[in-house]
Amino acid sequence: MGHQIKVGNSSRLYIVSGPLEDVEEESSESVTELRQRRLDKELERKRMEAEIRKEEEEEELSTGISWGIGTSFSCLLLQKCV
Repeated sequence: MGHQIKVGNSSRLYIVSGPLEDVEEESSESVTELRQRRLDKELERKRMEAEIRKEEEEEELSTGISWGIGTSFSCLLLQKCV
């Protein structure tokens, strides 16, 4: 309750109202701090995704060329399945 909503490019603001028990407590952080925390989380998520992608690429390169034959097929050919 008490939130303002602006839809699209409209100049109108809609204020959500309702019973007092639905009112949220005010945050101890400012809007700038909340934005910064969100940006920090997003940067950390992107960094983790890049790290995972890099590890996957390194793993792919380290396995060599499969020539379209998976490890299960080559395992059967060599009869050295574990």
